[in-house]
Amino acid sequence: MKFFKLLWALFPMIYLFEYSPEDKGYTAYIFMGLECPISQKYIPTLNEIADTQKDLKLIGVFSGAVAEDEVAAFKAQFGVEFDLQTDRHYKLADTYRAQVTPEVFLVDAEGILRYSGAIDNWFVSLGRNRFKPSEFYLLDALTALREGVQVDRERTLPIGCFLERNKAMSHEHH
Repeated sequence: MKFFKLLWALFPMIYLFEYSPEDKGYTAYIFMGLECPISQKYIPTLNEIADTQKDLKLIGVFSGAVAEDEVAAFKAQFGVEFDLQTDRHYKLADTYRAQVTPEVFLVDAEGILRYSGAIDNWFVSLGRNRFKPSEFYLLDALTALREGVQVDRERTLPIGCFLERNKAMSHEHH
């Protein structure tokens, strides 16, 4: 009887552990630039995605010689509500072949790349954007993965600032 009382007492903890929001099924790496106005303008959209898509872990990535305090200042200035990390030696950028900021790479729980490119179709070209997006590439890919169907567009052309590389730094520690 004591065993069942203990089990009953632990049941809520077991349930919370098993379905913890930290156990994300998908991860979206969004390569960003501190000075890139497009990266800055996407923060409200990315905050909303991070808030509403509970099985998606959003990580903003800053590649190159970016100091932690610069990232912290960016987070505070633009009200970023998702994780940010540095990619000092371009290892993550090289893994996914990131070229511009912002550029998103959606991977599943096994680390398999399922979608890459633009977040949505808000930006038409550098300096030109629609009033609001009409296609939501990242969210559409996520929906397809959840439903177990093929992602319609596995790659779209991202519009943004070039991911600048410091040649000396990008070849260190490879």
